[in-house]
Amino acid sequence: MWLTAALLLALLLVSGLLVWQSYRDAVSTAQARAEGGAQIIGAHIKWLSEAAYQALQRIDEALGAQPNMVTAGSVGDLDKAVAALPRDVRAWVFDVNGVTVLTNDTTDAQLRVADTEFFQTLKAGQTWHVSTLINDRFNKRKVFIIGRRLERNGRFVGAAAIVIPADLLSEFWSTLNLGRDSTAGLIRSDGWLVARHPVPEDTINLKNYMLFTKHLAQSPAGSYSASASPADGVSRIVGFYTVPGLPLIAIAGVSKNAVWDRFRAQIGSVAVIAVPAVLGLLACSLWVSVLLRRYEQQRRQLAEALEQNRILFQEMHHRVKNNLQTVVALVQMHGLPGEIKRDLANRIGAMTAVHQQIYMSNRLGSLDLASYIDDLVASLRQSSPENVQVTSTLTPIEVPSDKAVPLGLIINEVMANAFKHAFPAGRPGNIAISLERLAPNKARLQIRDDGVGFDIASASQGMGNRLIQGLSRQIGADYAFERDGGTVFTLTLPI
Repeated sequence: MWLTAALLLALLLVSGLLVWQSYRDAVSTAQARAEGGAQIIGAHIKWLSEAAYQALQRIDEALGAQPNMVTAGSVGDLDKAVAALPRDVRAWVFDVNGVTVLTNDTTDAQLRVADTEFFQTLKAGQTWHVSTLINDRFNKRKVFIIGRRLERNGRFVGAAAIVIPADLLSEFWSTLNLGRDSTAGLIRSDGWLVARHPVPEDTINLKNYMLFTKHLAQSPAGSYSASASPADGVSRIVGFYTVPGLPLIAIAGVSKNAVWDRFRAQIGSVAVIAVPAVLGLLACSLWVSVLLRRYEQQRRQLAEALEQNRILFQEMHHRVKNNLQTVVALVQMHGLPGEIKRDLANRIGAMTAVHQQIYMSNRLGSLDLASYIDDLVASLRQSSPENVQVTSTLTPIEVPSDKAVPLGLIINEVMANAFKHAFPAGRPGNIAISLERLAPNKARLQIRDDGVGFDIASASQGMGNRLIQGLSRQIGADYAFERDGGTVFTLTLPI
């Protein structure tokens, strides 16, 4: 059950990560589109401004020495001066008092602009000027003006102006395809709104808005998230771009509603694939859970059966050990010579020690040879001469239990011979037993005494030596006797 819960949690986490990543992708895409849109608007405004400046330059040159005395006939058709500009763009020329001198406006109106910001700025000495968003005084359209100061001999003589409809920005906006509730705008570097789509009722000043207080101070271009637009209150991701060489910032805003639309579309596309996959994985996890429960039930049954077999096996070795001890008791009851009884008891004891080791440990197929030798030596010490000291240096080595009995009988035979023959007439001495690993699959057992030694050639024909020879061959071991300050028995065996 826990696996199903873990898989379900993992699926939920993966799904959550996919949803979060899809949202971040939608936001990143919106940021890129907003920044790209602002740069496109900036490029259009750059071209429009340069075209307007050139048109105003041509008008200035055509006016001659006395702009306030010129007539339409002497200047020529103003439509030609603004021919490179978009349609609905109008040109005006005003005298030093702000009164209309020339215009190509079809209303043929006479305007007085002496009180306007753009005229006052040019009169004050600025060569070029871009106005804020204003109302056209005749047709009530929202427009902005690009104006040029006219002067002769260093004296202000009037102004030339290109009047551009604010809804011209809507044409740029429509090519961007930024989605519903998106916007495009143009803001002067002092914070005043110059143009916008949708066109607002009134111009606003944004100098205290975060675009100017934070983002433009950090970079001339980029994007930011606005919780509410100061123009219409809509939440948007806004891209901004400072137009090179002009006191203007182009902006493009992608509505967060459009971001959510894109996000929902992405989630819908993912869900078409993800939902069947999640359901399939959930079904698989449930099936795996069923299989695991069955496996766990079978494992418990096998573990119980194995434990029963282990207990039975230990009990079997325990009973064999008891039976062998009974055999020893029966041998002691027979009228045999004491030496024969002792030899039989020691040999049976060597076999008994194997079953005792298996019974006392949880390892049924192998035993620790060092521990087995310790028990065997302890048993042999009970019948050894008191003047003979036995020491051992044993490395723990695991051997199969079927090799332990032959090894025990070999050790018993060698030590019994040492007790009998190496120390005659109560002579004191020492017997040292060592066990060491020679290689990962080979070990060496050595029994050394410092007794009187014996004739190896004549002893090889004895029953004890034949027994050692047969047992060594049974376990695949090699052995040798040497004379070295006593007798040295060396057995090399595979492990």
